[in-house]
Amino acid sequence: MQINSSLDWSDVSTQLRKIGRSATQDPRLSKVLQNIHNDVKILANMEIEARRRRQLTSTIVQYQEMLTKINSNIQELEMLLMMAALYK
Repeated sequence: MQINSSLDWSDVSTQLRKIGRSATQDPRLSKVLQNIHNDVKILANMEIEARRRRQLTSTIVQYQEMLTKINSNIQELEMLLMMAALYK
């Protein structure tokens, strides 16, 4: 599971929550999900600023780094949720 822009987050978030329902209700996993959500908000603001300025080149590196970080966190959370569901 990964996102290509902040618009993809709602679908991915829904899928992660579905996986999480079958797992134990660990507050640490909810916190990780909330942290990813906060990063996606930052990503969305970067997208808005890039459209306003019509300059993607100045923020493309920061945008790609943030997107890579978010996708990595999503994959880690997905793995943790699946492991938690298996151990339940």
